Amino acid sequence: MENNDERTIIVTDENNNDVKGKVIFTFEANGEDYILYELNDNAYASKISETGDLSPILDDEWKLVEKIYNEFLEDQEKEGEDE
Repeated sequence: MENNDERTIIVTDENNNDVKGKVIFTFEANGEDYILYELNDNAYASKISETGDLSPILDDEWKLVEKIYNEFLEDQEKEGEDE
């Protein structure tokens, strides 16, 4: 799991506007690359294609994404306690 504190992402919204967001982290699982990112105080998750395009996460993948995200949050909590 890669923490990307300083990285940003540009996403095109439904009105065809480019919106700048913050990358929370990226990870690889089952041969797929995933990204969790924040736009306007909301968290989103997508798959990343080989060309860098984002695609929706399938229903059967959400449990995996939620598990990895919860592990990430636990790690962040532990790091905060260690400081």
